[in-house]
Amino acid sequence: MADSLPVPSNVRLQLERLVSGFQTILQSNLRGVYLHGSLAMDCFNPALSDIDLLVRVRGELAPDDERRLIALLLEISSHPAPIELSVLSDADLSPWRYPTPYTMHFSEDWRASSDHGHGQPADRLDPDLAAHITVLRARGVLLSGEEIESVFPEVPASDFVDSLLRDVSWARQRISSQPVYAVLNLPRVLRYLIDGSVISKREAGEWALGRMSGGEDRSVLDAALRYYRGDADSFQRSTEEVHRYLVRIEADIEQRLRDGIHR
Repeated sequence: MADSLPVPSNVRLQLERLVSGFQTILQSNLRGVYLHGSLAMDCFNPALSDIDLLVRVRGELAPDDERRLIALLLEISSHPAPIELSVLSDADLSPWRYPTPYTMHFSEDWRASSDHGHGQPADRLDPDLAAHITVLRARGVLLSGEEIESVFPEVPASDFVDSLLRDVSWARQRISSQPVYAVLNLPRVLRYLIDGSVISKREAGEWALGRMSGGEDRSVLDAALRYYRGDADSFQRSTEEVHRYLVRIEADIEQRLRDGIHR
């Protein structure tokens, strides 16, 4: 694992245990374990953030290997940080398809469904993978195995943007329960449409804050950033204020989309 990665010691031990477990279970089928998201981009908040991982394998998982991986993840995830992870095979990524197929997925949401007898879905397609792979190629960290660009293809810009917009729509439906996620994610989309930068939620919020002279939107964004960075115990803005902020940022995004993606 990258020694220079700024990771809390208990999270580092969690990652080392996970990588070792995957190596033991998958052996020659494993091509690599890769970190993306907030931990890779140095904006991890232990109280809020997941550990986001992609795992590359050569071929399909043997049923016993999949069961052992799930058992490992059920044991390790949320001790201390929740894990969200997708396993991708050579066939999942070549040829490129969107939404992208995957071999296995795990998250704490999946844990809840598995407790009720639900396993992996029959239709294993995930539009989020276009965003995850783009972020990984731009800002990700190799934990073990082959180099990132040798096992993950470049994602078409249109697929990346569609993936981001789907995530925005998902967050939009949850502004009462997860307002900070929505507030900080929209500037990520806007920044990419402006100059092609792939940035974290914290970086997006700080960038957008620098563009605002004042008013309600700045107040909403500042409150979201303070909470996300751990500088405030709660997010003190109403759902109505968040909604108005989102409408204004979405209008800017829609105008950029009408102008076209030039990448």
